[in-house]
Amino acid sequence: MTEREDPKTFIGWCGLDGTSGDQLHLFYSIVPERRGRGFATQAARALLDYAFQRARVPFVNGGCCRDNRASYRVMEKAGMARAGEDETGGPLFYLDRETYLAQNRGLFIREALPEDVEDVYRLICLLEEARFPYEDFQEIFRRQREGGSCTGLICQTEGRTVGFLNLRMEEQLHHCGAVAEVLELSVDPACRSQGIGKALLDRARSLAVERGCLVLEVSSSHRRAGAHRFYLREGMADTHKTFTQRLAGE
Repeated sequence: MTEREDPKTFIGWCGLDGTSGDQLHLFYSIVPERRGRGFATQAARALLDYAFQRARVPFVNGGCCRDNRASYRVMEKAGMARAGEDETGGPLFYLDRETYLAQNRGLFIREALPEDVEDVYRLICLLEEARFPYEDFQEIFRRQREGGSCTGLICQTEGRTVGFLNLRMEEQLHHCGAVAEVLELSVDPACRSQGIGKALLDRARSLAVERGCLVLEVSSSHRRAGAHRFYLREGMADTHKTFTQRLAGE
């Protein structure tokens, strides 16, 4: 790597290492005297552009030492998300192509955090055209996250939350394998028809594939004709009927 203004001076190195047939590992290093000037972030973004736009790989992975906070920030600023830790406790990061494409439409998708509960509450109330008891909702949201039963996905643009998808992945006997189900998908009415629902569903589908799920399912009310057209456009099939019964106390 060199600076445009001084192409003869070496400032670091970077690249993509092929770890498998369909995944690449991002790496970079900047000489100490040039650090803190954004070169690593520029390099990371350029490499991700190449990986997803030209090589068209589905995933890019990254990682760094546990105490390397500067490298954390580089991968986060490049749009990568945390994906656990390695055997030494160092953080692992990843980015999939669907999320990358969403980010480059001005959308940013990430997993929901505890502090997102107010935005999630707003979007779910809009979806159901109802106002739920906030404290009860907050407790359910906390249990779902801490118990690992659901993965919530937040979509933001310009720092504002505009969409939410709640994904449950579990093994089911009648499939003899893992199944992913979209429990809720809500987009702010002021931001519909901007690709937000598609970006969230694409990310959910990628997570389901990573977890080895056999099927992606969603139930949708009869009255949501627009949602039905959306799911059909996204390659889902209308194969089931859902039967419900109100129970005492509900």
